[in-house]
Amino acid sequence: MTTKTLDSANTRTAMKLSSTDSANGVQVIEGYKLQVSNTGIYNIQFFAQLIKTSGGVDPVDICLGINGNNVTWSSIQFQFNKDERKVAAWNFAVSLNANDFVTLY
Repeated sequence: MTTKTLDSANTRTAMKLSSTDSANGVQVIEGYKLQVSNTGIYNIQFFAQLIKTSGGVDPVDICLGINGNNVTWSSIQFQFNKDERKVAAWNFAVSLNANDFVTLY
């Protein structure tokens, strides 16, 4: 449960994380990475509430990263008007090695 304001347009920004559910062998590191301690297939789920406070119409892209690299076909784009609110929620099934980390951008 945290708030993140985007610093600038067209810049990949990691979502802040505060906790995990069912965190056996999974930990939040550096405030934005989920690191796994065991090799396996993981179901990464998230829920984010988004709001645009500035004027105009702007896109926001959300994607998954593994070890700092974008995952192909994991991105979705939302279009926002001022004061518009949207909810993003989905899950990813990903194969990870011990000590890999995932990040939501």
